[in-house]
Amino acid sequence: MIQNDVIESSQWSGGYYELSIEFSPVGDDKKLNAALAAVSNSKIVAVPISHRVKIEGNSVNQWYGEIHILDGKVLPCMMAVTRIDDESDWLDISIPQSAFEQAYCYRYPLTKDLNPWLNDVNVTLIKLAEWVFKESPFELAMIGEEITGHTNHTVVTREIIESGSGIFILPFSLHKKMKPLRRGIELSNGLQLYRE
Repeated sequence: MIQNDVIESSQWSGGYYELSIEFSPVGDDKKLNAALAAVSNSKIVAVPISHRVKIEGNSVNQWYGEIHILDGKVLPCMMAVTRIDDESDWLDISIPQSAFEQAYCYRYPLTKDLNPWLNDVNVTLIKLAEWVFKESPFELAMIGEEITGHTNHTVVTREIIESGSGIFILPFSLHKKMKPLRRGIELSNGLQLYRE
């Protein structure tokens, strides 16, 4: 039912603004299903999805739904689980930028200076990442424009997370390993937030 309401071609053109969450080691269906349940239970994202999903190797599974932004706007979103054998599993929540154009006074490039409303979108996605981590701890989460595939927990560097090229949410273990020069913002469950 949500599926039909949100798939309008005018809303799905152009790029995406994304929350991308990495789970490792690859192949842990229990962990992914816990993450999917956390997304559903958050009430931030409404996506029609069954409770137990079987993820095949080297696959992408997608669902369409809507995301409730803290400012009251409801936008279409796509949720995808990507399994890359011998690497990681990824959970991505993607909002089409064309939906931003329809809902907000949108200006490109997509920066907070030009688009102050982006702060509410970011806070929404940060809260969603915190909610997921509580139920299914992840290795790394990133928020930004076309951020999926930008880096992963094995190759991310201190320079990348401090560059301002996105928002990074690090579990305590990765934060300790990275030894960033500047202190992040402390979130729940020991998560550290680095933003531009």
